[in-house]
Amino acid sequence: MRRGTLTAIIAIAAVLAIGGGGIWLLGSSGNGGGPTAATSTVGSSTTAPLTPAEAAERADALAWEAKVADAFKPLVDDVATLATGAREYLAGTRPADTFRAEVDKDLADFRVSRDRAAALPAFTRAPAARDLYVSSAGLYIDTARAYAALVRLPTGAAQPVRVQLDALARRMRTLADRVYDRGRAMVTPLLHDVASPDIEIRLPEEVPDWVAEGVAPGPPLEPQAPPPAGEVQLRQDARPTEDRPRWAAAVQAAGIPAVASSDRAALARAEVAAAERLRKEPDPVGPDGREASARLRLDLLVYADGHRAEQLAAITGTPEVAGIASDLLSIADGLWPGGDLGPRPEGRT
Repeated sequence: MRRGTLTAIIAIAAVLAIGGGGIWLLGSSGNGGGPTAATSTVGSSTTAPLTPAEAAERADALAWEAKVADAFKPLVDDVATLATGAREYLAGTRPADTFRAEVDKDLADFRVSRDRAAALPAFTRAPAARDLYVSSAGLYIDTARAYAALVRLPTGAAQPVRVQLDALARRMRTLADRVYDRGRAMVTPLLHDVASPDIEIRLPEEVPDWVAEGVAPGPPLEPQAPPPAGEVQLRQDARPTEDRPRWAAAVQAAGIPAVASSDRAALARAEVAAAERLRKEPDPVGPDGREASARLRLDLLVYADGHRAEQLAAITGTPEVAGIASDLLSIADGLWPGGDLGPRPEGRT
């Protein structure tokens, strides 16, 4: 499936009737998941008879997901219109003052969702899910902050800078979706849903490829932006696996920067390159192996965009963009798993 053929609305499922069933396409170029998609497949699965223990798990998971949905409601109500507003503002069809007011409202709503997610009670059956939801909300906030900075750039700001600030926002928005999905992936097995034989759900690959998505950095962050290449990949039904020690060794040999550098572009390139190397590496064996690999690779992309934001902050001299960079790096630090994968990249503490 080539870039652009998936649904263009954030995380809204498109249903194509095929006989009595259908294909659910979740996502779009650059988007494919997040809190809106969490409710977009209603009717796409059935529940088999459950044991008492499974029924208890399902009841707990449904109750937890209802709390998560309530926490993210302010964000879900705004996030699709933010993307539309940004597109129209950049095209010159939405006045700057209109878009500025919309972004400021969205940013306030996103912060409400982040605070509600952080206040959620711990879910003992999937204790790491809450932190992933909070990290996702932080990435949505930084997306809105990027657009708030974009609409406030001086009139004389170079067009390539505007393009790159928009591309950064689009990448952060995709990362927010995917990190949210990693939290929900911890909860979904507890629902004990069985896929309906009449509906095929096509999910995007867990970790985006910025070149395929058409949002890889370009001038002035890089000499040239690569053209969109290949296809936006869909989630594989299965991935190869290997022993955890072998995977951990591959992570440590992937070229993740071990020390800090003033060359922010070089750090970002190295972190994206490491994520791409690990895309080809089999996942660690075990029930959480595939998700552990996806979370790590997403984390590397968050680090990389923290450094891209640092570049933009230096170019624009904008404190808000510098704040985004700092926040992205802080979110990435929180996502880093540590343990047998070693210390955080760049010697960060």
